[in-house]
Amino acid sequence: MLYLGRIISGITGATGAVAASVVADSTAVSERTAWFGRLGAAFGAGLIAGPAIGGLAGDISPHLPFVIAAILNACTFLMVFFIFKPAVQTEEKPAEQKQESAGISFITLLKPLALLLFVFFTAQLIGQIPATVWVLFTESRFAWDSAAVGFSLAGLGAMHALFQAVVAGALAKRLSEKTIIFAGFIADATAFLLMSAITSGWMVYPVLILLAGGGIALPACRAYLCR
Repeated sequence: MLYLGRIISGITGATGAVAASVVADSTAVSERTAWFGRLGAAFGAGLIAGPAIGGLAGDISPHLPFVIAAILNACTFLMVFFIFKPAVQTEEKPAEQKQESAGISFITLLKPLALLLFVFFTAQLIGQIPATVWVLFTESRFAWDSAAVGFSLAGLGAMHALFQAVVAGALAKRLSEKTIIFAGFIADATAFLLMSAITSGWMVYPVLILLAGGGIALPACRAYLCR
């Protein structure tokens, strides 16, 4: 049942692409890195509250975090259904333009973006590693309980939100998207190397700063893809 729940969660949780497309359609090119950073910060805010609530609720009952998550998802669905409005109004395209677009294959559209899509995939993959193994890693190496794990992820989420909402946008005014992407990858690589070598629980927290700093790569990737 746990795996079935995770499958359903994955199927119904693909809202990030829709949110990113709304940002791309409603912002200027020069501002997209900053706005994609704010979108990532919103995710980071959830990463702050979610593990903290889950850690505290998990100490009460292992079922309670799932009940809370279900209630929050239902509230989100209702808010989007009744409140959300499209960022842009779609206009009917002329018949000639429709025929011209129909003649372009999906593969043809993807070819110029293949390498950048691979970079974006890599950045997303890197971002999923801590979330996937964090509980097992910290419980096995440092004997952390669910509350300690939850608060550590909350701390990561807070720093992740700061880097994406503030740092990514500030860097975009001075540096190119490519430079920001490289900087994010270097920060992530350094963090993972240090994480593999640490021997005490307190050492995790300084490394989390680097791990959060690596998050600046994602908004830069999204902004570059939109060009």
